[in-house]
Amino acid sequence: MATRKEVAELAGVSEATVSRVLNGVGPMKESTRKRVLEAADQLKYQLNAVASSFARGRSGNIGVVLPHVPKVSLFSTYYFSELLSGIGEATRARGYGLLLLFRDPGEPYDYSSLFRTQRIDACIVLGASSFRRRRRV
Repeated sequence: MATRKEVAELAGVSEATVSRVLNGVGPMKESTRKRVLEAADQLKYQLNAVASSFARGRSGNIGVVLPHVPKVSLFSTYYFSELLSGIGEATRARGYGLLLLFRDPGEPYDYSSLFRTQRIDACIVLGASSFRRRRRV
């Protein structure tokens, strides 16, 4: 597996430049961007998703919170299967991943922690009976 350093050497740039190009961060000359992308392609370089999300400041994931209902398979119900299919198609078309979370609708959960830890960039909550915002003290 190729490293960022090898891509940088082949493209004749620094490792930081490789990181900026591959993460789409900051201004970049088109000729430099093209050289880096060609070197990465030639070496079959695979971007580390965790490192990339840290560099960009976003996860690339949309969270979908589903109600946990014991003894019921939500994926076999028409409503949720159609809803998730549509959400999945929309997120995939925009280059996002989908993170499914199952929560008991009756128990409180700190949804903001999902954003603070950069697990998700946006969240869709399905099947919640109420949504209370926690006050900060």
